[in-house]
Amino acid sequence: TKAAILPLAVEGDEMPDADRAQLTERLVEGLRRGAFDVIAPDEVLRQAPDAASCHDAACYTAIASATGATHVVRAVVNAEDRDYEVEVLLASGRDGAQVATSADSCQICGVTSSTRPRPPCAPSSTT
Repeated sequence: TKAAILPLAVEGDEMPDADRAQLTERLVEGLRRGAFDVIAPDEVLRQAPDAASCHDAACYTAIASATGATHVVRAVVNAEDRDYEVEVLLASGRDGAQVATSADSCQICGVTSSTRPRPPCAPSSTT
């Protein structure tokens, strides 16, 4: 199983580059622990330059096709000052359908507190 990770999407306040890098690294680690072969965001961007704006089923299937991935992972962080809400979506590369979601939040913290060491696709809440 191979997962292409899209570049981190940040909504709300700007997020420091160091926090973006740390969150992306934890996402990659979590997927690897979950037995995924991971295609990191930098490699995804090399193969699909529009990946950063990808947010629908048609785009997920195009990314999967371009990278050879079976799944696509999109993480969205809503940042307001030091409050973070993180949502991770796992989509099928075959049809772009949502397979799982995971959401986590932390008020008055930062990336370290809001990214517990659990695989991002082991949801605290699934829809």
